[in-house]
Amino acid sequence: MEMTTFPLRCASKFKPQRLLARGGYGSVWLAIQEGLEREVALKLLLPDVLDNPEAIARFKHEARVTASLNHPGIVVVIDHDVEEGVPWIAYEYLPGGSLRRRLDLGTIPWREVVQIGIQMCAALEEMHGRGILHRDI
Repeated sequence: MEMTTFPLRCASKFKPQRLLARGGYGSVWLAIQEGLEREVALKLLLPDVLDNPEAIARFKHEARVTASLNHPGIVVVIDHDVEEGVPWIAYEYLPGGSLRRRLDLGTIPWREVVQIGIQMCAALEEMHGRGILHRDI
């Protein structure tokens, strides 16, 4: 199912702006957090997987695990909940695009590659030191 409109009515907390990305089991939306008037990345499970208890459990586990981490290379969890039967996680919004988008622009200079690698390894080291394995790298 292609999702081009925001599927929830969570206007009490977030005002959706636009779809940022869509993956295998979730979509990420840019939204404004009401009250604080800040941008957040709001991740939702796709309707196709809402009847999959394993996917829902994995999504909730992602929220708990990510919220337990505190590292400059790991996104901060702001909030999470289930609304209208759809689990969601609100993360800090980090503008700038994905590594995929950066690679699409052309070759990355080796010094930049080294810096990206160092930052990724530092974040992974923090996770692995706490017994957490990242599944999407």
